[in-house]
Amino acid sequence: MEVSPTSPTVANGKVFLSNSYETLLCLEAATGITQWTYKFTNFDSEEPVIADGRLFVTQYFGVYCFGQSYPALTYYYTVTPVGVPFVIKLVETNATPSKTISIDQLTTQKKINFTITGIENSYSTLNITIPNDMLGGPYTVKIDGALVSHTPYANGTHTSLYFTCYHSDKNPHNVEITGITAIPEFPPTLIGTILVFTTFAATAFAAKKSKIAAARKNSQIPP
Repeated sequence: MEVSPTSPTVANGKVFLSNSYETLLCLEAATGITQWTYKFTNFDSEEPVIADGRLFVTQYFGVYCFGQSYPALTYYYTVTPVGVPFVIKLVETNATPSKTISIDQLTTQKKINFTITGIENSYSTLNITIPNDMLGGPYTVKIDGALVSHTPYANGTHTSLYFTCYHSDKNPHNVEITGITAIPEFPPTLIGTILVFTTFAATAFAAKKSKIAAARKNSQIPP
């Protein structure tokens, strides 16, 4: 059978090419000795491409990536629903999250949301840690409106949710996390402040009313 290799790609003293036997070859450039091979399940391999320290090969059903895994990146988001600060931690791989996490629907619908963008036809993993006092579980996780399975890990103060996201295209995907409890629109600390102010105002009003009554009595001003 005639072999029709793709054009070779050279990097770091290695030559990479695919042939019509559905095999990716890695050869030592100086000697031509095969270093390793990878057997694909489909024909029609495109020319290998080197980018970001990794080797990419396009196949009919997707893109293969060879090399070290992308390291996980950690993001911290400080949000202040009703003036109370909370920190949300997000650890992700192979994707870029939005710069902020929306809490617009936290007190009304007990949910938060953000977006995640990744490489087309790839998966990313996410692990988000949420303060229980801000948003309590059990939780549901939706990506673009569809329920996705997740694994929760909880302690006394926080809950971490682990799940994956498939990037069918290059467009951002909306991640929505809903709980069953959320920080009230008026938290206990704020309620306490309101009560103290109300009590003070009532006391001051009563004192002022007593002074007016005493002044009228002494001057015999008719009420």
